[in-house]
Amino acid sequence: MDNLLTSKETKTSNKDSNFHETIINSNIFDNIENEETSNKKSKKQSKKEKQKLIEEAYFNNKTDSIDEKEIENHNNEEPNKLTSKELKILKLKEKNEKKQSKKKSKNDNKIDIDEDKTDITQNEKEIRTEKNTEEIPEKQNKKHSKEHTYENLDSNENLCYLDKIKKLSYAGILLYIQPVNVIKLLNMALSYFNDNYKDKNISLFLEHFSEPSFPKMSKWRFPKDFHITCLFYNGKHVKQTEAYTSFVGDINYDIIIKGLIFIPDKIVTLIVKPDEVKIQNNYPHVTALLNDYKAIDSNLVCETLFQEGKLLEKEYKIIIDSNSTEKVSEIVEVTIKGKKETAYVYKFNNLEIVKGISKVYLN
Repeated sequence: MDNLLTSKETKTSNKDSNFHETIINSNIFDNIENEETSNKKSKKQSKKEKQKLIEEAYFNNKTDSIDEKEIENHNNEEPNKLTSKELKILKLKEKNEKKQSKKKSKNDNKIDIDEDKTDITQNEKEIRTEKNTEEIPEKQNKKHSKEHTYENLDSNENLCYLDKIKKLSYAGILLYIQPVNVIKLLNMALSYFNDNYKDKNISLFLEHFSEPSFPKMSKWRFPKDFHITCLFYNGKHVKQTEAYTSFVGDINYDIIIKGLIFIPDKIVTLIVKPDEVKIQNNYPHVTALLNDYKAIDSNLVCETLFQEGKLLEKEYKIIIDSNSTEKVSEIVEVTIKGKKETAYVYKFNNLEIVKGISKVYLN
């Protein structure tokens, strides 16, 4: 009889030893079949849940090794009640999960940023390759598409082109010129003055405006587009002019840029000669840069400098004369809008040709 009891005790001891060894080695618990009372089953089930939590924490290496005695103590605890050690394990586990989640989120964001940088770099390369092309900038087209379109033309063949346009404001030639090329022309002219006259205002300007981007405090800006005004529709008398009757939209032209006017802190105006189109204005021009003056003030600047009897009447004739090889580089003091200004006028010796297309602008 004693031998039987000893054998049973030995088996029970071996069973418990194997059970604990399974926990310490972090293996998954086997299902234990038991035919005891429901109350004991409930306790054992609670015990299993607690042991499972301890096992998971052990796997994550977030706690110290767990003693066999600590596990055995769970038998005497009430069901569904966690010890301070187990609460600590749970908190550490939650903290670990949050850290992993944040780390994953940062890595995902980093990947997205790297992809965005790659896209931006690629876009910059594409923009640089297109800078010198003779095309109207896409943004400029979208921004002013309403101004460059007109309603369906009247089918009456006896009417001239502009007679068929409703709500006409003015007609002109839109130039296919990029801002970077405008800056190049300006630097070409001002470099001559800087080299020959050692002008401090010019050297300071060239130092800050070598590219088509302006200092933050600067008031210089580009106009909404670069165009030559052929005529303003400001009354019925305009219809009697050759500029009105001969104008046709969507015709391509070669525009010769003959010279440049620079008034510091006020305006930059290009002097042009469109041979194949009639211009109502006596001094065809393109407003290239604006500061204190408005685009319409280019007319006033040209009239003040080039009108009959004015300071540069003869020089203007030399500038627009295609056969003249004479140089023009003048610095003059003039009164514009009641204030004395210094005007720099320069003739381009090389042939500067820009493509353009005739357009109408609506009210």
